[in-house]
Amino acid sequence: MKKSGIFIANIVLASVFGVFLLVSAGVVLVMKGSMDVIEHTYEAMDWNEIYDGGDGYSDYLREVYELPVIENAVAEPLGAEYEGESAYEGYQYYRVTVTVYNGGTEYLFADFLDFDCQGGREGDVYVEYVYEDEWYESDLHYANLPVIPACRTGEVSVILQVKEGVTDLSLILDRTYETGDVQTYSLSLE
Repeated sequence: MKKSGIFIANIVLASVFGVFLLVSAGVVLVMKGSMDVIEHTYEAMDWNEIYDGGDGYSDYLREVYELPVIENAVAEPLGAEYEGESAYEGYQYYRVTVTVYNGGTEYLFADFLDFDCQGGREGDVYVEYVYEDEWYESDLHYANLPVIPACRTGEVSVILQVKEGVTDLSLILDRTYETGDVQTYSLSLE
């Protein structure tokens, strides 16, 4: 009995697909075995040590946030109104432009630096925190946040409400991302 060319082509094609099926199954099994080994390795790691007290994440925070230094600060009076908002009674708005040196090995987001400001007595100064919801929602806005490159100087603006009659302020920069190591810079409003 003579076999037709189509019959032979179908057998060859089925054989090729069978070989591809076996190779694919082998690749899947090898990948699954590799993933099992990786999962087992990561399960054995102490992630708390790495992120809290180990050499990984804590060193990164030290490099990034421990080294900013206030080099200079200048206060500019803005008056009793700022961007449509009125200051508290007996207070004036000031824009403090702070020159910061980033001595770390990574860039800093200037808007994320932790500044506080104090006068001689409690209630002399209120820091105006400007929260922009846009940067959470917009990749473009987030990508355009001002940064201070490593080993460079940049400027950060802080808006304050200062009680009338206050002439001296202390500008405080938390240098280690909320761990208590601060730099205090004295600033005169006169």
